[in-house]
Amino acid sequence: MRNPWAELPDRAPYVLKSDAATVSAFNRVAGSKTRLRTHILPEPFLGKPRTARVLLLQLNPGFAGSEVRWHQRPDFARVLRANLTHSACDCANPYLDPSPALARSPGGTWWRSRLRRVIEEVGDASRVARRLAVVEFHGYHSPNFRLLPVTLPSQRYGFWLVRRAIDRDARARHGSVGSPRSGSPARDGSRGGGSRRVLVVGRAGSWAGRSSGEQRADGASRSQSWVTRSA
Repeated sequence: MRNPWAELPDRAPYVLKSDAATVSAFNRVAGSKTRLRTHILPEPFLGKPRTARVLLLQLNPGFAGSEVRWHQRPDFARVLRANLTHSACDCANPYLDPSPALARSPGGTWWRSRLRRVIEEVGDASRVARRLAVVEFHGYHSPNFRLLPVTLPSQRYGFWLVRRAIDRDARARHGSVGSPRSGSPARDGSRGGGSRRVLVVGRAGSWAGRSSGEQRADGASRSQSWVTRSA
């Protein structure tokens, strides 16, 4: 499937043309906590979801305000854009990059704190970055998550990445329910063998995107059957 994020505009608002009408309409009625921030680069996925052994499924990237100045830095923006296009870079996950400049960013601080035990166990953040990737339900930032009324065209690429992971012999396991970027640890529900796993964290029920039509807020059963069908 073609990666739509290669067509992201060079300047704000950072919204794909195919998503623009829906995002604009949503933001006209959304509150300050759920309005999608289009003045910073989207983060629909982190790392290398096409090859990672573990996928973390989240709702959408958060927003605290401190991210803005980082996204305005050319070096930081360059790494995020390389991530968006699956381009080769020094580190598989920009927020686990060993560079102090990236590690001290809000995203770097957040992800390293949530993955601290994993990094300590593995002994190398770069190894974690190569084997673990994140796919968001949608890629636009907001302080709090609110379900969109329809499926954005760009979301289908994220759904495809997860299905592709499952189809390559992935084993699925479900994590504990939590809020976006809550850091809630997942409990191991894997069922034997297999060299690849898909780890679901956050409210997995929201992962109910369809190939067409509206999203479902009550799609937990569909999400679970989708993620576990190859287990």
